[in-house]
Amino acid sequence: MDYVTICRESGLLEGEMANFIIRGREFVVVWPEGREPVAFDSFCPHQGLPLGQGHFNGKVLTCPAHQWAFDGVEGHALNADCQLKRYPLRVRDGLVEVKLLAFGELYDNE
Repeated sequence: MDYVTICRESGLLEGEMANFIIRGREFVVVWPEGREPVAFDSFCPHQGLPLGQGHFNGKVLTCPAHQWAFDGVEGHALNADCQLKRYPLRVRDGLVEVKLLAFGELYDNE
């Protein structure tokens, strides 16, 4: 699948997160402090609740319901044995673009 523009780079701030729905898919973009923005599936693997309603402190993304915590760079759980699905993300000409993976396709986190 191709990359899809989700917002202008100026629409994201380092240390914060934003929730997006593109082509029927919901995902969350976090910008870890001192790193590059990252896009993850917006649903907690625990009970499928939306992570976009959770909290991001610049390093850790926390689910709003049961406080499951995920590393903001790699997406691995800090207090459970699971991983958030990560989407390829790039910034081109001031636009933030995400690659919407095909169903079942995994991103190797390069």
